[in-house]
Amino acid sequence: MERFETYSRLGGDDRFRWIAESNLDTFEKINPKVQKLWDDISSLLSNCDDPENPPPEYYSLHIELDPLEETRDQSCIIAVVFTAMYFEAFIYDYAASCLGDKYSKDHLDKLDFISKWLVIPKLITGKEISKSGQAYESLKRLHKDRNSLVHLKSREMNFDSEEMANFLNAREQDIQESTKNCRKALKHVIQELLVIDPDHPKVMLASQSRNKSKHSDAVNGAGV
Repeated sequence: MERFETYSRLGGDDRFRWIAESNLDTFEKINPKVQKLWDDISSLLSNCDDPENPPPEYYSLHIELDPLEETRDQSCIIAVVFTAMYFEAFIYDYAASCLGDKYSKDHLDKLDFISKWLVIPKLITGKEISKSGQAYESLKRLHKDRNSLVHLKSREMNFDSEEMANFLNAREQDIQESTKNCRKALKHVIQELLVIDPDHPKVMLASQSRNKSKHSDAVNGAGV
């Protein structure tokens, strides 16, 4: 019997991926507008006589900026969480399809996120994803980003203007890097697993997956 002659499973991780990719699309659409508005605000403040008493245009810009930035940031949060959910669900289903549901639940389900992505392919194929590759690095960053959101810790607030500016700059950089890492993970992780296990139907299908929202836009734009 062929290895996957009777392969058929109920999952749902593809929906998690679709939600992640849709929110990454939203982020990438809004992000340039947010950055442009911040540049306009910074330019306005640097050119006014009294930054503590800015002109009315400053408030108009913020009225436009604030809802856009909130939508953008929410898209980042959703993308990070659902990208992590996708990879968590994917690796469990991959294990169960090869090693059985009972074995996977009893012996693999309690492994931490990164260990699953190292141990499970090794058990199934005798090979593991490279710890020096982009797939492993993106999974580590994704795990860190997901945990920082799901296990959010408060901190004391300091109203020193310089420290606050440094905090906001670091937060913005983190948002940018987190969303880029989601794209990186979605691009590289399955492709590396495909090299290890090129015949698994789930891996093959996932490696060919396209962003559904972008595909839909292309179809609608073509008038199909």
